Amino acid sequence: SMFINLSNHPLSTWDELQTSDAQQYGQCIDLAFPDVDPEGDECYINKLASDYTRQVCYILQQSEDSIHVVHVMGELNLTYALVCELSKRGITCVASTSNRTIKEIAKGKKEVFFSFKRFRKYI
Repeated sequence: SMFINLSNHPLSTWDELQTSDAQQYGQCIDLAFPDVDPEGDECYINKLASDYTRQVCYILQQSEDSIHVVHVMGELNLTYALVCELSKRGITCVASTSNRTIKEIAKGKKEVFFSFKRFRKYI
């Protein structure tokens, strides 16, 4: 089985809990979520979703097992399109959930900390 991290946060930056939870799904690999042009239209999003769906399917074909999970976190329109396309192909997609803590460090300036909690399937 295989776990593809399709996000802007490489596996090397994950905390121990998130890493161990991902490893329960199988071999973990990164596929960087693309930068999405805010001027792009729906056709642009559909093309990106098709391109990345092809990449994910190619990677998953390298695994002999049939149980695969893709962690999809990024720009919302593309995330939605990817989850739809991957789900049509029977590929389970998950999001990571976290607690967010905000610390004010100066007037008008804040630090945000995320604490991973779990992976949740897209439904």
